[in-house]
Amino acid sequence: MSDRKSLARLRSDERTWIVPARWWRRTEPWRGRGQCRVAVDSAAAQRVRELLYDSVDALRAVLADPASDPVIAARGLAVLESGIGEPVGSGVISALLLRMLPPPDRGDVADLLVEWYGLEFAAEALVHVSRVRLVRPDSAGEGGTDDGIGARLAGAAVRMNTDAATTATRPMARRLRAFLAVAPDDSYSRAIGVLTALRGDAYARRLLAYLAPSEAEWVDEAVAELGDGIDRHWTVAALFSAVATPAQAERVAAVAGHTVLARDPHVLYSVAAHLGPAAAASIAACVAQANDDMYHRAVQILADFPTDEAFDLLIDLLPDRRARTALRGAVTAFPERARRLLATAAHRGDDSGVACAALLGEQLGAPVDGPLDFRPWLDLTALPALAPADAMRLCTLLAGPEHDYVDALIAELDPADRAAFGIALFERWRAAGYPPSDDWVLTALARTGDDTTARTLAELLVTWDGPAGHSRAVTAIRVLTAIGTEAALTQLIRLTLILPPDELHAEAKRGVSAVADRIGLSADQLADRQVPTCGLESDGTLVLADGTRISLVGFVAQPKPGVGSLLRGTLARPTAERFTDLEREVEAVAAQQARRLEAAMVRGRTWYAAEHRTAFLEHPLLRHIARQLVWVVLDDDAHPANSFHLAADGTLRDHADRPLDLRTEKVVIAHPLHLGERLPYWAARFADDRIRQPFPQLDRTVHRLSAEEAAATSLARFADRMVATSALLRLEDSGWRRSPPADGGVQDYLFRPVGADLQVLIVLDDGIDAGDPLSIPEQGIASVELAAGPPRHWWHRCGDTRFEVLDPITASEILRDLEILVV
Repeated sequence: MSDRKSLARLRSDERTWIVPARWWRRTEPWRGRGQCRVAVDSAAAQRVRELLYDSVDALRAVLADPASDPVIAARGLAVLESGIGEPVGSGVISALLLRMLPPPDRGDVADLLVEWYGLEFAAEALVHVSRVRLVRPDSAGEGGTDDGIGARLAGAAVRMNTDAATTATRPMARRLRAFLAVAPDDSYSRAIGVLTALRGDAYARRLLAYLAPSEAEWVDEAVAELGDGIDRHWTVAALFSAVATPAQAERVAAVAGHTVLARDPHVLYSVAAHLGPAAAASIAACVAQANDDMYHRAVQILADFPTDEAFDLLIDLLPDRRARTALRGAVTAFPERARRLLATAAHRGDDSGVACAALLGEQLGAPVDGPLDFRPWLDLTALPALAPADAMRLCTLLAGPEHDYVDALIAELDPADRAAFGIALFERWRAAGYPPSDDWVLTALARTGDDTTARTLAELLVTWDGPAGHSRAVTAIRVLTAIGTEAALTQLIRLTLILPPDELHAEAKRGVSAVADRIGLSADQLADRQVPTCGLESDGTLVLADGTRISLVGFVAQPKPGVGSLLRGTLARPTAERFTDLEREVEAVAAQQARRLEAAMVRGRTWYAAEHRTAFLEHPLLRHIARQLVWVVLDDDAHPANSFHLAADGTLRDHADRPLDLRTEKVVIAHPLHLGERLPYWAARFADDRIRQPFPQLDRTVHRLSAEEAAATSLARFADRMVATSALLRLEDSGWRRSPPADGGVQDYLFRPVGADLQVLIVLDDGIDAGDPLSIPEQGIASVELAAGPPRHWWHRCGDTRFEVLDPITASEILRDLEILVV
């Protein structure tokens, strides 16, 4: 580049404060600040709902106990008996449910209330929840406590807490705080309106200040009215997560102490994020009470603060090795500050001074431009995008420990410039023979790399040999994983297809899973991308070279894609062997994909038009399988709108041989029930063209439930039938699974998912021995039933669901599997 860019912050600005992105994931949610993504967890709400339904008698007994407060007990009983929610009664019931749940699950009560009644109702109910106290008969007076009650309600009673909000409330409050943080403005305003009327005493005001910290006046008032003595109640400590000024934090610390910062990472990161460097003293004060994990978090936060105060506080914590590690990161991120402050601290007459002197000599003993000046391979003038001084500073930072400050600096560069800088640096290192002392150049590509970097790195790493090359290749695969783009995923998938099954292959597979999860690919979408090409070019051909003769090998439309015929006797031996290997590879891949696509047809798996084009029309092998199938276009209601096939010229043609141009539509592999009156046409068309299909599609037998079976909860025609155990095991190829082993390792049933929380069960008389499945050669079928809900409830839910809920295709495929089983 002719004009070099100046990255001034690399040289001089060590004062700008940027909240590290990773902190926001660990803070308590705050409306209008940071990033918070939360939604009602329906599964969690369902678990609480089931607990409620299963515990009605126990709840009724507590509320009816003579020792219970008659007013709140009556409100709770009214809700329990009528099923109609109102905030006080629902709060009483919720308070009892909290005591029945382990602490990590108590926030789930908030999900249930929000799902049932909405956010405003749940927020109001929380205030009432906080005032319900569970007591034992021998402690039902004012001195009673809920400590140690746990999940046992037998013999307990409820009383009104007049002087505090119970500790069991906090997980629920934390969850509701998150819901309020992301609520639409109108919903949030209504909730605040409801809560305003409930701020009647100091405990309620503290609870609600924590719940809605963006209501600054509430926080001011709650902090201002704190007493002068020590108060360890959780609503006082919770104010740490609501304060917005250093003065507020000091006031809370004076009453609650700093211990809570050393115990709860959510509170620690909240204070750090919302107060910034002004929180340094409070954070340093908490480390004496911190365990190893919290100590590490606290000192790393101090190392992230770009201030002299935070740096000096880290020096004060020396010579503790944990603090020294964090200080090294601060030295790398803030070299000018480090040189100045370490030089002063080195003259202390204590152990900290000795440690600072050693660190100063280790990190800053080289000239100002940094220790990398002495790398003969590092020609700063050959690196694009940055002036030499800025390039040296960036290289020095990249060579040091990972630090969010470095990421923030790199993010200021244009992405193309960033990638060009990183790959140019890598090429200099490569030309020098990959000096192992500078392997940071390779890991730096994870921060600077783009799609071109991913392709370059993937092509190179397979050429590296020897122990050093192997280690470098493992690191390179991890770099590809960190780059994490679609192009990087493509390269990782390619590596899983060409690498032998060794450590590199395993690392590439882990990378594929990690990147796919990060970019939100489903298992089906990932499977589409992982289909081998067998070395074929995009047009479905492969050039086989025997030195003097080049032969093109292509596909013809046969039952399975196969290599076109050649006179093998004319091929040189190595070429003929490659030819034979290719045939085997193609047949194996085609057979595997046929099974996968048949399962996709049975499940009704859909592809968007663009996905279909990429996965099938542009794939050199799957294109030929796709030609052997009929496809269906779905309308907006997921009903068949048209059917088509892939013609020999590569165009999509419908039943009238008209060309189709698919853009945003969804398509599925046609099941005979999709095609209706078009089925005879397609069957005749494929017969005329002599297209043999990879699995039964157009000639697939269709099965239907009788009227009696549709209205039934079990399929009587399959009960009391003896079947071979081996046949039951083969059902696993069609998507059936064996149940988890019960007592004695016996698997009592097979099941197949047929919808959200719905399974078909084949219940067995004897069951399959998980350790020796064929030890009993035959099994009796006790029943075939539908079961709803999660697995632990299937036994209780059998007989509740009729087979009429199954769509016709699913019913046909279930009956097909069962008919094949009992033949």
